[in-house]
Amino acid sequence: MEREAETRLDGTRGHLPPRAQFCLKAGFLVLLAAGSFPPQVTAQTVVPELKVWIWAPVLDPVELTTGTDGALYVGRDLTGSGGGADDPTRIHRISPTAVVAPFGPSVDDPDTVWSDSAGAVAPTPGSILVGGRDKGITPLRSRVSAIAPDQSATVVFGPSTLVVNPAGIAVDAMGKLLLADFDTGNVVRIVGGTPTTLVAGPARGPIDVVVDPVTSDLYVSWGDGVIRRYTSAGVEVDGAFAMGRAMEFGPGNATFGSDLYTVNNTTGALQRIDAAKNVTVLGSGFQDVWGLGFGIDGALYVTEFSRDRVMRVSCLPAPGEVQNLRLNTADANATLQFTWDDVSGASDYVMFQHPSASGPFTTQAGSTASGAPGLSVPMPSGKLLFFQVGGRDACGVGVLD
Repeated sequence: MEREAETRLDGTRGHLPPRAQFCLKAGFLVLLAAGSFPPQVTAQTVVPELKVWIWAPVLDPVELTTGTDGALYVGRDLTGSGGGADDPTRIHRISPTAVVAPFGPSVDDPDTVWSDSAGAVAPTPGSILVGGRDKGITPLRSRVSAIAPDQSATVVFGPSTLVVNPAGIAVDAMGKLLLADFDTGNVVRIVGGTPTTLVAGPARGPIDVVVDPVTSDLYVSWGDGVIRRYTSAGVEVDGAFAMGRAMEFGPGNATFGSDLYTVNNTTGALQRIDAAKNVTVLGSGFQDVWGLGFGIDGALYVTEFSRDRVMRVSCLPAPGEVQNLRLNTADANATLQFTWDDVSGASDYVMFQHPSASGPFTTQAGSTASGAPGLSVPMPSGKLLFFQVGGRDACGVGVLD
């Protein structure tokens, strides 16, 4: 069963910092002093100097990719919820405001995804390529489908017994489809619908493949936990480049450089690795990461399969805590009017709500450009709600009040 979608914008870690929260029940207003509610459970995932939080709950998340619409598209493997590895299901779409919804038709084993923004393989640019192994077919065989923005699907490779179980998808510098086939242990290039083996790997199969945007070299992570480097022709350059599973090259922005990023699932470390193999550990506490990528917003997104969630890592928001948060009613008590004093560094303000004082405050109630005139929301009917507001900049939402 699909989990209920939520709008999630800022799942902050640790104790919430409010000086005051507003509780609303059956039309009565109660101001609760800070410290009168239990603390939120503190996450153990830490990335010093950056902000890390739960972006969205997603059932069985595997690989992820960013679409041309700014949404994240997340592959799925039903073994995480009691199903079989080849079982058909729909991939997930996470909107830029973190609304989670199924996307496209049901596909067998849709665990690996890749955004074909230019239409190098898909008939429609902006399609999401989805690879998997057909269920209940002997001999075993794979196929790759392209799900267009209108959610229609077209098979762009297969069914093929030459490639059995794609675990990673990429497109090389020539615009040719690359598949990391976990079952055969090969990385193949598809030309004219025919796979040609580039890399015949170790006993344990390939998990992911990415292409260096500068050199066109291939980086392949394997089931033994090792990332190996190859030329575009498949010649091994380094058989022990690093340790990791999911990989992606950085966007080259001020927060994340253009090096290779990965998570070592043995240690839980988020790593940045340059071409000279220098490893910088950026954070710790990540668990069972199967997918990693960068959004259009420049933030890093990470799937944690066993935790059924997608994490977001970004620069630290600058806005501090808003001051003089005030609440009034209007329209014969049918509307709540929140106002506050603006703070430096905020481009706008976002309000969140939750039925519990301890949150997490991740469900958006609204947004506005300024604390004056502030934000109006409907009076809740017959239910308890708590509200918090925070300033937002390019890095996200700052301190909540």
